[in-house]
Amino acid sequence: MNHVYNVYSTLAGLNSSDQRLFPTYLFRKVRLRHFRTSAGLNKRSYQSTMAFTMDRFVQTCGPLKIQAGIILNAGLLKNSIIQQGGPMTLDSKFHLPFTEAATLAFSSYCEKLFHHSSLSESEKGRALRVILDPFWRPLCELEVNGSTSFEGALILLGAKLVKEDAFMVRTGPAVGHSVEVIDLTEAGVQLFSDYARIVKNSDWQPDLIDSLRSYSAIDTGAGIVSSRSLTEAAIENDDWVMLNRMRSISNGQFMLQSFGGGLELLEDERMEYLENSIDWGEKRLGAQFIRLSKCN
Repeated sequence: MNHVYNVYSTLAGLNSSDQRLFPTYLFRKVRLRHFRTSAGLNKRSYQSTMAFTMDRFVQTCGPLKIQAGIILNAGLLKNSIIQQGGPMTLDSKFHLPFTEAATLAFSSYCEKLFHHSSLSESEKGRALRVILDPFWRPLCELEVNGSTSFEGALILLGAKLVKEDAFMVRTGPAVGHSVEVIDLTEAGVQLFSDYARIVKNSDWQPDLIDSLRSYSAIDTGAGIVSSRSLTEAAIENDDWVMLNRMRSISNGQFMLQSFGGGLELLEDERMEYLENSIDWGEKRLGAQFIRLSKCN
């Protein structure tokens, strides 16, 4: 498209009303059929994409305080669309490459997981089969760390490997508040014993579980669910970084977020109370509380 249109306004100075009118103003000025052909869009995709692009355009260019107006043409808009949302076909929406992302993530996960391992290739294969068991990590984390991710706890609950419980907080800012926790059922205890059993004179399975004790918990963004012993120890030691992420498995609510804050514990301090509250027999390798996402 060879036509160029000057928009005689400073995007940085547009109020909310002007911003809402701006895409409509642009629709009148740009020759619809030419732009749609250039960008490869149908009418519906064009309209929704134009609104999205103009919103991002205002956000991007507004802080620049442009005073001479902005020159727009189909080529610039097409490039903006591709940069923001990727190439589009006539009947497509914004496509996210989940398959590619999952494949790359799994490949990187496996490579990083055994990077410093002394396991043989055969043992790596056997270890990976154990690790990919959906019950293994949440069940073992709960037993040796006292907590697991919210989604991991839901998996265990669905398989009746854990049961819900509750207790009343007896000290600290949340005193008198009821807190939900989970504990292993008989089936959960039996499965953990199977995971920890030494097989064919090899001690790699207990060592595999012990590697989980290099951290206290991994919060993937949905929070964590904990045992009573871990929760009580965290309350007694004012570990509000962990307490604020503890979630009810029955209703999904974060139970203690409104009660405390304060200073974050040092990893050595958390490691000390974890060793005292969770009996595993070996010295811990670490106690970092890992948050993969801080969106909530």
